[in-house]
Amino acid sequence: MRTYLLFFSAIALIAGNSCQPKIDVEKEKEAIMKVIQTESETARDANFEGLAACYIQDELNTRLDYSLKNYAVTTGWENVKKILESVTANTGQDYSGIKITKDNAIIKVMGNTAWLICNNNWKGTFGGAEVEVENIQVTFLEKVDGSWKISFAAWISKPEPEMAAGTPEKAE
Repeated sequence: MRTYLLFFSAIALIAGNSCQPKIDVEKEKEAIMKVIQTESETARDANFEGLAACYIQDELNTRLDYSLKNYAVTTGWENVKKILESVTANTGQDYSGIKITKDNAIIKVMGNTAWLICNNNWKGTFGGAEVEVENIQVTFLEKVDGSWKISFAAWISKPEPEMAAGTPEKAE
């Protein structure tokens, strides 16, 4: 009797594990990168509806804005929404000359959650001047109704490259 119980328990365990849906991690990473790119492009294009669609809209949605001089943590969709509305407030300025790229991405997918770290680069022309903004983006996402949504986002300023100490001496 005991042997049968162990045998059926083993079968149930194997059957239960084999019924778990397999995650195509590379496909999920592509979908995540698309959301991250869309989030930046809709911000650049002052498209609040498109930008808001990239986010989970709950009380735990959190944003960290961090620079070398200060930082701000904002929690809750209603508060994050105010920031996104100000980012997308159309001031009549054309940012279409700015190209956004994301590179050196590290992504970990764990079922319906994921995190990523990548370089966030904004380069191009604005108002006749060359613009270049580079920072590190850290984002946590959740898969809701089949779509990846941002639950936490942070942008961390990159410090200026360190200059070599001293200068070479001139030969006499």
